[in-house]
Amino acid sequence: MTEVARPEQECEKPTERDNWSVVALVSLAAVMAGLSLTGLSTALPAVVRYFGAGSAAATWTVLGPIMTSTSLMLVCGRISDRVGRRGMFLLSMALFTMTSLAQGFAHSIEVLVGLRLLQAVATAMLVSNSAAIVGSVLSARSLGLGMGVYLACWTGAELVGPTIGGLITTAFGWQWVFWANVPAAAICLMVAFPILHLPRGPAQKRSFDIPGTMLFVVAICGLVTALSEGNGRGWSDPVVMCAVVVFAVAGVFFVVWERRAEDPILNLGVFRSRTFSLANLAGMAAVGSVSAVVIALSLYFQVLEGMSPLHAGMSVLPLAVGTLAGSLLVGFLTRRWWADVIAIWACGATALGLVAVLAAIATDQPAAVVGLCTFMVGLGSGAFLPANVTIILARADPGQLGSLNAIRLTLQNIAYLLGSAIGLVALTASLGAGARDAFFAGVPQDRGGSTGAQLVDAYVGGFGVMAGISVLALMLSVFASRARRVSVDR
Repeated sequence: MTEVARPEQECEKPTERDNWSVVALVSLAAVMAGLSLTGLSTALPAVVRYFGAGSAAATWTVLGPIMTSTSLMLVCGRISDRVGRRGMFLLSMALFTMTSLAQGFAHSIEVLVGLRLLQAVATAMLVSNSAAIVGSVLSARSLGLGMGVYLACWTGAELVGPTIGGLITTAFGWQWVFWANVPAAAICLMVAFPILHLPRGPAQKRSFDIPGTMLFVVAICGLVTALSEGNGRGWSDPVVMCAVVVFAVAGVFFVVWERRAEDPILNLGVFRSRTFSLANLAGMAAVGSVSAVVIALSLYFQVLEGMSPLHAGMSVLPLAVGTLAGSLLVGFLTRRWWADVIAIWACGATALGLVAVLAAIATDQPAAVVGLCTFMVGLGSGAFLPANVTIILARADPGQLGSLNAIRLTLQNIAYLLGSAIGLVALTASLGAGARDAFFAGVPQDRGGSTGAQLVDAYVGGFGVMAGISVLALMLSVFASRARRVSVDR
């Protein structure tokens, strides 16, 4: 069925102050979404103990929302381009508020996971739309600063989430990790009605690519099932092998269908631009290299350092501070240097930081030293993302901002999903079933014991892999920079 998109709300030409008010609103919503995504990291052991859940349920609690939001990102970007970004934003805020309230009342781990998946729908609607909103209200001159502010709030909230989650869990219980979002979400929703006025978008006669959407969702579900169940069941288990086959077959059919579809949900033609393709690949590698850092270090400080959820969250805080500083710094640096140059240096800083974390864990350094190393990781990753977004969206057609941003987010979410899953598998692959459950429950381990020594080795190997992926992101950023300059010269 084909429909014509409704234009954005009619309004007088907004002032610069009005536009920055919209950026502030979207950034506040991003803070909420980021906190909800990672606030459960330090609270996860408390949730596992409360429900008596196993490692598989714990993994689904972490990976399930990522799977859902990744599956829906493309379709949400398409819908926002068609029906209007204002309506999409308001609907996402309403759904986010209701699911935040309901999660605290969950009476089983299955209900909690289900509500987490439903909230991930709201998150997909929000994040696929937010960067496009920022891009639609700001001029090219202000875009770098605006993206820096927005992404500083998003990534900073993601990384400060463990600290906030640990504080709330220790003081009030894990339920309040979700309930704390309700007042902020409600305020954000009410404020949006009077101030969220967006420029009229061009009318687009576009159809929903239902077959493509379904194939993409099936492929992502197969991927997540394989990654989440492989560690517990074994990689040769029939369920895991079936999930891998589902992912591969659905993925192939998805690409074939999208190449032939009249109006595909994923326009493969945009990848003909070498700059767009390489910048997105660099973004995937950069996100994948750091996606497991928060959950890995949250568990490291609780299991191998014997910290409480609150202290573990505080120990991860330097990562958030570095990310915030890096994101805000980009807004000023883009006035002097090209975004692609900033992205290259940022990847280098991230790789050095990951190597430093590896060395600190291997030599049993104090938490303060590990925190200093994670600050460098945050500084690099925080600076990279706004620069990368600017490269991808700066020359985009206004009518395609939502779709192109959704492609970027989908690819980076897939990288986040793979990075998180591979990180969890790497940390627990050498452990038995009982030790694995104890790890997710936050049971302290002696570094000198058998299990503790295995975990230290796993952490060293895992952070080595992360550093290698970050170097790959650096190389791809260099290639993207060269491609951009060639296209400009032409």
